[in-house]
Amino acid sequence: MEPGVAGDFALYDGSDGGGMPKGGSNTLVFAPRSSETEREACADLSAIGGKNAAAVLVSYAQQAQRRFRTWREGPDGRFDDVAVISVGERRQSNSTTTVGEGTVSVRSIGDRSDLIRLGIAINDALSERDAAGTVLCFHTVTDLIEFVGEEQAFRFFYTLIRQVETVGARAHYHMDPAAHDEQTVIKFRSLFDDVVTPGNEDTIG
Repeated sequence: MEPGVAGDFALYDGSDGGGMPKGGSNTLVFAPRSSETEREACADLSAIGGKNAAAVLVSYAQQAQRRFRTWREGPDGRFDDVAVISVGERRQSNSTTTVGEGTVSVRSIGDRSDLIRLGIAINDALSERDAAGTVLCFHTVTDLIEFVGEEQAFRFFYTLIRQVETVGARAHYHMDPAAHDEQTVIKFRSLFDDVVTPGNEDTIG
């Protein structure tokens, strides 16, 4: 695998940690974008952290609220502390609100291709919470590839995956395999501990 770019964003130092299906910290979800199958898989994977876990949601413009509703309505999908990073919002803003008994903070990033700001936002969201109990959802790998290109996206995810492992968080990343050629799918698949295809009983390691 290619090395990460140190300048993309600050990393934590340490050893691997966390746990997901088959023992990995980072799971890639293959499903059509914004499909019901994808939403159900997202709710199930997000619930792994438990009812009161903290959560970080990275989503592209006009999808963040929909994705958050999926979490709220999913099995045990309630979180005490949620950080939403909405990428591609025309009007940038930061806010914190109370939803039920939980807190939701929203950070907007206007430039879809600004990997430095995105990386810093994710780093801040994890460092402000007990990362070992935090669930991270990245929606989607496909969007990021479209906005920054395959090589930059690969380096970004290489770095992010190492960070998730280090702090012991649990993360899943959505990718629509139909939007990419086979070579791209194979390349990105190699980054992750596990690959889940909703509808298939087996988890691909």
